[in-house]
Amino acid sequence: MTNEQVFAEPIPSATVVWWAEDGRVLLLQKASQTPFLPGHWVFPGGRVEQADHLAGRSLGGDGPTRVAALRESMEEAGLPAEPWREGEALPDAWRPLLEQMVPFSRWVTPHMPGRRYDTLFYVLRCPPDLTVQVDGHEIVDAHWVDPQAVLAEGPQHWPMVPPTLCVLRELSRDPRLSLQRARDLRPILPVLDRGAGRYGVFLPGHPRHPMTAIAGLPVRVAIRTDRWDFEDSDLG
Repeated sequence: MTNEQVFAEPIPSATVVWWAEDGRVLLLQKASQTPFLPGHWVFPGGRVEQADHLAGRSLGGDGPTRVAALRESMEEAGLPAEPWREGEALPDAWRPLLEQMVPFSRWVTPHMPGRRYDTLFYVLRCPPDLTVQVDGHEIVDAHWVDPQAVLAEGPQHWPMVPPTLCVLRELSRDPRLSLQRARDLRPILPVLDRGAGRYGVFLPGHPRHPMTAIAGLPVRVAIRTDRWDFEDSDLG
């Protein structure tokens, strides 16, 4: 007999960060009634479905995950504008987008009760001011935002979880970030950090996290009522 708590297995998922040529990114606000992250600002994304596997297997490698990211973005934000339905061939307009998506980071929900995800984040450069049409059900608002401005305004205006926050911060710190260099895609499993007046996580490189540091990633994030606090490693 053991008292060790058993947590749900993470669900394979995908997210796409639409990063415009003017430096802004697309953020979506989830409805307050959604069971996962109600009211939070997120990048378009969701779980990898069977239809994504069927449509993406011809692409090889992470093809199904790329398809899932674009499908979820289409459903939540109307991007890409060309629709796709299960059982159909992928639209021709999707293929260059699928090829241009750059794997950026991989995050796993911490060990905690409830639904957990194993999410691959992609970055996709795009023209500015693409038209967004939210679904009005799961997603209720959308904005093309300057990452630096969002970080300055804080969590009272932009509630978000550490993975979204860390990706946004890295893009804000280096607007000319090269997406061609090889990226460290080790799964990031945050360790929860709860203290007076804050909620946060320990990340790779922190003494209380088992993994070594990842370049561009802070080793600790604390979310307070009025601001985000970051602790960086020597890798920056």
